[in-house]
Amino acid sequence: MRTIVWCEGCRRGSDAADPGLALDGLRLCAQCLRLLARRIEELPHMYEECGRALGGSVPSGVREHTSGGPLPGMTINATAVEVRTEILGTLSAWSGLVAEQREVRAPRRAVDQLAGFLLRHLRWLAAHPAAGDAAQEVARLARAARRAVAAEPVRRVQVGGCVEPDCPGRIVATLRDGGLDERMRIRCDADPDHSWTAAEWTLLRRALPDAAAEERWLTAQDISRLWDTPVGTVYRLASEHRWPRRSRGGRTYYSELAPHAHFTRHPRRT
Repeated sequence: MRTIVWCEGCRRGSDAADPGLALDGLRLCAQCLRLLARRIEELPHMYEECGRALGGSVPSGVREHTSGGPLPGMTINATAVEVRTEILGTLSAWSGLVAEQREVRAPRRAVDQLAGFLLRHLRWLAAHPAAGDAAQEVARLARAARRAVAAEPVRRVQVGGCVEPDCPGRIVATLRDGGLDERMRIRCDADPDHSWTAAEWTLLRRALPDAAAEERWLTAQDISRLWDTPVGTVYRLASEHRWPRRSRGGRTYYSELAPHAHFTRHPRRT
């Protein structure tokens, strides 16, 4: 008489209330086995898509743009960086388990080769006591990769030392391609209570000890975000008032002093 084995993939997933029957000798049902295979096949492609979301290259670490230069700095999709690391690490871990317990040679630590290795040993993995964990983890990775590809790139701008008395921290602002991230304030990395809104950015910079010695250059988009003003208005004001400008890499930057002075005098003007 056949022993009934419920699918471990269903029990750990969204179908936990109504799991299917595992295939003979396996711990996954037919649907979960197909999904696991398809997701493993997709991971190398999603890994490359996350790479393209980084602008075609993967940084060795998150680099911050320090104050005193152009604001753009290095734009990265921080979520994509994390997901790429997780994809490689997860495929490596499961491949290592298979190689050790089956006493076969492990593949080279490359996403496409790791995925191919797991697909060749898929039924063995589906029969393993950890099959449900593998199915759940791969499903989570696939979802995270799709979200990462659609996520807006994030860049961190280091403003300078904290202006609060006796605080050793550094002030860091988080920005996205669509503008300043309104869900995050400009914060001190040593004390979360030291925080400021995006609108307080330039006033905050002028409280820094070395602010007077620095000249900062902003794009029209940066000025638009900081002062909540349409980009078209920024270009008009820059032309009318002859704001100091410079070009770099085909982009135009304006001295921060000019928009700061204008919007301090005319805070409501558009």
